[in-house]
Order: sequence, then C-alpha cells, then structure tokens
Amino acid sequence: MAITGDYHTHTIYSRRKFFPYFHAKGTIEENVVSAKNKGLKEVAITDHGFNHKFFCTYRDNLDKLKKECVRLSQKYDMNVLLGVESNIISMDGDIDVNNDDYKKLDIILCGFHKCVIAKSNKDKKLLFARNKWARLRKSDKYKKENTAVFIKVIQKNNIDIITHLKQDIAVDPIAIAKEAVKKGTLIELNNKHYHFTDEELIGMAKTGVKFIINSDAHKPSRIGGYENVIDIINRLNISKTQIVNWDKLPEFINYKRKK
Repeated sequence: MAITGDYHTHTIYSRRKFFPYFHAKGTIEENVVSAKNKGLKEVAITDHGFNHKFFCTYRDNLDKLKKECVRLSQKYDMNVLLGVESNIISMDGDIDVNNDDYKKLDIILCGFHKCVIAKSNKDKKLLFARNKWARLRKSDKYKKENTAVFIKVIQKNNIDIITHLKQDIAVDPIAIAKEAVKKGTLIELNNKHYHFTDEELIGMAKTGVKFIINSDAHKPSRIGGYENVIDIINRLNISKTQIVNWDKLPEFINYKRKK
C-alpha cells in the first residue's frame, strides 16, 4: 500500500457527556485493528477538540487515552499516536488547545467546525453565525477575513495538520497554503470532506506545501479509505513527493521520531 498511515480518525471518545448520540462508532482498539488489517504502519486517534458543543474529547481523559495508545502500540506492533482535531475559537486564531495539552498529545490537527464554543460573543457572531450558511455565501469580504483567521491559526499555534479546508467556511486555500509552507504545517486531503477545485489543488501544490492524505474515518471500516483523493491526485498529476504519507512516514512539528 502506498499510504503508510491514517492520521485523522475518530472514536467513541468524540462525544459530549449526556448527549445521546455517538459521533463515531469504534473504540481505539477497533481503529487500530482496522489500520493493522489494512496494512498501515501508523494510525492516529484524533477526536474532536474540547470546545465542540456536541462531539468532543475531554482533558480528563487524555492520560487514559495516551496509556491506551501506548498499550495498543505494543500489542499490535504498530505506532498509535494520540492527537486531537482542535477547533478554531476566535477571529484572532485561537484554538481550544493549551500548553499543557501539547505535552500529552503527539499531533495537533485543526479545522473549522460550526458547533463550537467561541472565545467571546464577538467571535461567535463573526466566526460562526455569519458562516452558518457558508456554501451560500459569496462575500469576498467574508472570504478574505476567514482566510486571515486560518493564517493567524498557523502563525500562533504549532499545528501539524489543517483539516478539511473549505468545509463550512469560505477561504482562499492557496493563500493558506503559502503560510503553511513557512511553518511546516501540512494541508490535509480529506477523503470524506474534499472541497477543492482542480485549480485550487494545483495552485496549492505550486506553493510547495506538503499534503497529507487522511480518511477522517468515523467508523473503523473506513480507516485507510483514500480512493476519492487518490483518484484526484492521479488525475491532476500531483507529485507524490509532496504527500508526506506516500511510501514514507511523515514528519510532524510536534511529534519527534526516535532516530
């Protein structure tokens, strides 16, 4: 298999207490077993960040989750990373991860999600309320301001992967890719939520940004599912050298591999 690892997967830990629905179906071990059976060398558990209103992981669980990832790494002889898909919570580029969280997590993903507790009422209005119907919005002003938010996110935080760009928010992905190159942040090609035009993907590739292909699996059977994205990159002749988990293990900002 060309893809070595899946670094965006969800489990039953993406669930706020007392909310009656699970966001994802599998346990950590079920995700690991699926990744192992698919021939992957690594898998990351990246449940939703702490400020998601309905589907989130909890800081109180991080130590337990980390121990489980270490245990399963040994049991199945494959690397199991603990991460989080953090949320943007302000127009100033703040996310719902603090300094102590970084110490417990291997990788930090970040994406825009609608149902998030904002840092302030102003952020709630500008970042979430006005982007509620993002696919219907054609405002160049909103697009420019939203793009500036992502650029601030990359500048202010050590983000390993920006997830599903353009999902529920209008942005300029090429401008964001240019900033990601400076920091070493990866742009995700998400098999489940893919929204780039051909021109945008080609334009991002020309910036020299590095991509990472992920499934965004919400049930174990979808781990390692990349068929949609692979068809696109083959059709557009995107260089495999720019895809960090194609026939090699990726380098991350936060996760330092043992030499």
